[in-house]
Amino acid sequence: MIEIKGKVNTAICYATVVEDEAIEQIRRMCEAVGLKVLRLKRVRVGNIVLGQLPLGQWRYIKPTEHF
Repeated sequence: MIEIKGKVNTAICYATVVEDEAIEQIRRMCEAVGLKVLRLKRVRVGNIVLGQLPLGQWRYIKPTEHF
């Protein structure tokens, strides 16, 4: 499922769920149908929500979180 999240100037922001580590597959699929991908952002891994975790940083997994 792909959800349109909004529009910024001429760019359209989409959201989708990727079940595995295939985030680059999203870029290839979009480019295959003529869409230019400006940015991909991972927001969750399994049930672990990354939130505002800065690029290159890490945090401990909470006891309630799992893959």
